[in-house]
Amino acid sequence: MILIHINNVPQTLQQPLSLQALLEAQNICQHSVALVLNEAVVPKHRWSSIQCQNEDKIDVFAVVAGG
Repeated sequence: MILIHINNVPQTLQQPLSLQALLEAQNICQHSVALVLNEAVVPKHRWSSIQCQNEDKIDVFAVVAGG
């Protein structure tokens, strides 16, 4: 099993997932969020190629437009 933290909440994965698959499993809309993995911003084009690893810390930020 893989232990990760999403917005400081521990979660256990039964199998490795890409960041993109993780968002889908969590029902998080991918069009309006930014991801930070272990304190580094991850560009959206890399979400499908990065696999969650044990003890990863993932922060999900909602993108809000405004002025």
